[in-house]
Amino acid sequence: VPGLRRNSNQLISNVENMQILYGERLGSGNMYYVPAATAGLNMENVFSVKVDLLVRSPDDNVATAPQTYTFNGATVTPGDRRLRKVYSSTIRIRNRIPNN
Repeated sequence: VPGLRRNSNQLISNVENMQILYGERLGSGNMYYVPAATAGLNMENVFSVKVDLLVRSPDDNVATAPQTYTFNGATVTPGDRRLRKVYSSTIRIRNRIPNN
């Protein structure tokens, strides 16, 4: 069963995927979201963090057909009939005021 774990302890079950992206403001004022491992990411320019979770139902064969979902920019049709939901939250980093 997939889930969020800390060491070997499962905190939340049925979480299939979690993505954390950092919102970096460019000199032009535009904001874009990238993973932490992105080359050239300047943490001084990070003003927000976006967290996306993909959660599934514990039981298969709940839906009448595979349910298509979009996660992390990709549309996926799974090979099972579980229900899935994407949860997304964007958090602004306190005390980071962009230069206009």
